[in-house]
Amino acid sequence: MGTVITLSLGNLEVDWGKNYNHTNHSSLFQPKNLKVFNVKYHDEDEEKYVTKKKEVLMAPLREILPRLEL
Repeated sequence: MGTVITLSLGNLEVDWGKNYNHTNHSSLFQPKNLKVFNVKYHDEDEEKYVTKKKEVLMAPLREILPRLEL
C-alpha cells in the first residue's frame, strides 16, 4: 500500500508522490492549517474498508498565495 501525498487546487492535482518519493510542500502551510479527518479507504492487509483519522494540511489559496509569491 503506502502513503500518497498530493498538492491540489480543488480537483486539480498540482503535484503528488507516494511513500518517500514526493516533494515536501509543508512550508506553504501554517500550524493552524493542520486538520484531522476521518478517511475511509481499502486496507489490502485486512481486505476490507476501514476508517482512520488522518492529519491533513489544508487552506484556501488566498492564505497560501503570499508564501507562493516568495
